[in-house]
Amino acid sequence: MPVTSRCRPRALEVTFAIDIGNSRLKTASFNRKTLVSTRAMRWSEPWQAALEADLTACGPRRTGISSVAPERQEEVRALLDRLTDAPIFDVHHRVVLPFSVTYRTPQTLGADRLAAAAAAWHHLGPHQSVIVVDAGTALTIDVITQGAFQGGIIGAGPSLESRMLVRGTAALPPVHLSQPPEPVGSSTEEALQAGILYGLIDRVCGHVRRLARSLDQPVAVAVTGGWLPMICQHLEGTVHADPHLVLRGVSLLMSMNPP
Repeated sequence: MPVTSRCRPRALEVTFAIDIGNSRLKTASFNRKTLVSTRAMRWSEPWQAALEADLTACGPRRTGISSVAPERQEEVRALLDRLTDAPIFDVHHRVVLPFSVTYRTPQTLGADRLAAAAAAWHHLGPHQSVIVVDAGTALTIDVITQGAFQGGIIGAGPSLESRMLVRGTAALPPVHLSQPPEPVGSSTEEALQAGILYGLIDRVCGHVRRLARSLDQPVAVAVTGGWLPMICQHLEGTVHADPHLVLRGVSLLMSMNPP
C-alpha cells in the first residue's frame, strides 16, 4: 500500500529521496531502510512550500536526487541549499551500483532508470533476470541479467503520445486518457483512447515477452510509474508493482555510496 503519512519525529538515520521527473516531483523519507512518508506533486502545484515543510519536519542527515529534468533539478537544488546543510547525493552512472553496466553509452542513462533498476535488482535478483517497466511521461523497459544492466527500450508514454497526435494533426482533439469501455472506439475520443492506452498495454506486454525470451534465466518483472495499475492488469505471471521504486533506488544507492 502507498505510504502517505508525513515525516515522523527526527531520527539520526533519516534520509530524504527526491525523484525529479518531467511531469511530477516525488519525494520520500526513509528511516534506515524503512519508507516512512511519500509525496507526489505536479510542477504546477506549490511544490516549493511542500518540499520545505517536509524537509523541516524530517531533518534528514542526507538527501539523494534522481533527475531527468535539468532545469527543475537546478530549482530543487537551489531550494535544498537554502533549507538544509545535509549532503546531497546525485544518482548517475559513475556511482557505486549493485550491478555492472554494459550499456554502450552509460553517460546517457537516465538517473531514474538506474535507480529503479537498482531497487528492483536488489529485491528480486540475483538468481533471476529482472525486467523493469517504468511507464510515466516516457515508457522505459530495462533488463538486468547476470549481474549486469544491459539496457532496454525507450518510448513515449500515453500523455506524450496524445500531445504529439494533437500537435501533428489538424483535426484530432485532446482527450481525457482513460481506458474506453470497448476495444472498438465508437467515437473519435474513444478511438484515440483505445489507440493510445491499448497501444501502451500491447507495447509493454509484447516488449516484456520478447525480452524474456532473449534471456537464459527465469525472469522477474517489476513495474512502476503513473500507468502502473493499468499495466499490471494485463501482464502475465507474477508482477512486482511498486509506485515508489525509483525513490527506493535512490535510498539504496545513498546507502551504497556513503558521503
